[in-house]
Amino acid sequence: ALLSNPAEAATSTASGSSVPTEGEQPQSTDLPTSLPPSPFANLKLAKVPENLRRAQCPQCKSRKLLYCPECQIPLEPFVPRFDLPIHCDVIHHPQEKRTKSTAIHAAVLCPDHVTIHEFPSFPAFDPTESVLLYPCPEARSLHEIDLRRVKRVVFIDSTWQKAGSVLHHPTLANIPRVKIEAENTAFWRYQDVSPHCLATIEAIYYFFREFANAKDGRYEGQYDNLLYFFSYYYDKIQSYYRSDPSLKFSKIDGYIKY
Repeated sequence: ALLSNPAEAATSTASGSSVPTEGEQPQSTDLPTSLPPSPFANLKLAKVPENLRRAQCPQCKSRKLLYCPECQIPLEPFVPRFDLPIHCDVIHHPQEKRTKSTAIHAAVLCPDHVTIHEFPSFPAFDPTESVLLYPCPEARSLHEIDLRRVKRVVFIDSTWQKAGSVLHHPTLANIPRVKIEAENTAFWRYQDVSPHCLATIEAIYYFFREFANAKDGRYEGQYDNLLYFFSYYYDKIQSYYRSDPSLKFSKIDGYIKY
């Protein structure tokens, strides 16, 4: 995930069991649902039905919950699908498992506007109409550039440790760097860089929210469903740990909201 550490498929509990994540998808999800207000409580998110079970992917035949991360397709008819105002290209580092990538969420939800590329195989983007989101010193805010010319945004889907090898690839050298305002991550995977280090799907969401504000002067929730899968897993992890006081989430202090 961009600016985060997606190194583990599931978070271990004190008893040795594991919490379902987007990579390690559970057979069923009939967990307690009573939670304090989540960071997504005010978003315009489509509903996820209760008591879901895995469905078989029609392409690879594996059984997954909600979507297939390998084939990048939804497995349920209620999964939302919508458009983005510009194309979104994600450069995925090959040493990161696709089942752990939150960027896949965007490809499933917005298949007409999101392309996943496996590093180092990706096209040469036109620097006159493309931007690359990365918080480097030369990065400019979206309010500082002419968004009318921007037709494409590029994201790096990698850990911090591997992001540099992608960022400094010669093909990306002339792509203008942009940044977004600092936001706190809600990601459940441990990283020790900063609370502002976002999962890739969080970065994609905040970019398009800020893009709408900068270009149109308002944001009306039209891209909130970018966090559809992410918010679902966040709530399930919170619910799982709150359901049993003996379970300890030891990776991030204070992550579980009691």
